[in-house]
Amino acid sequence: MTEKPIISIIIPCYNSENTIEDCINSIPISMEPEIIIVDDCSADNSVNIVKNIIREKGISNAYLYENIVSSRIFDKRYPLEIFDMCNSGILQRS
Repeated sequence: MTEKPIISIIIPCYNSENTIEDCINSIPISMEPEIIIVDDCSADNSVNIVKNIIREKGISNAYLYENIVSSRIFDKRYPLEIFDMCNSGILQRS
């Protein structure tokens, strides 16, 4: 039996409250993709909209990463910046 390939869709999100729902709804769920939404300190309602969509649609393979610290500010409480998470896969493959 062959396994389905894992498809990962990464959606960058910054103040996208007007477009994020359409973006997520455009993904064919029948593909069973892994959906990764990366929010970079949005000042609007983007994060809440994403959380509601994930909950209402029951999408079990969707992940929301919230960058709560601006990359221009170094804070030891948050050692893993969002760009570090994004680049970790690249480093592991090299």
